[in-house]
Amino acid sequence: MGKKMINVIEKQSQTRIANNVIVAKGFYDRLMGLMFKTEIKGSDGLLLTPCNSIHTCFMRFSIDVVFLDKKNQVIEVISSMRPWRFT
Repeated sequence: MGKKMINVIEKQSQTRIANNVIVAKGFYDRLMGLMFKTEIKGSDGLLLTPCNSIHTCFMRFSIDVVFLDKKNQVIEVISSMRPWRFT
């Protein structure tokens, strides 16, 4: 079975924010995340669940990070988080 992928839609405007978001629920998928990837295309993404902190060790590019609460409401955004950072 392939990885589950979702789109992220802004509730009020119904605007698509992210396409092809991989849902990483299993230990290995969460452990590997985006490490060692060479790029992430356009508005693709990775949803780590459950998750309350991340790192960008072994990553080759900056990422935008969005933390959600249990109701999928945005609680924090970090723009252009560079490799080798923790939050």
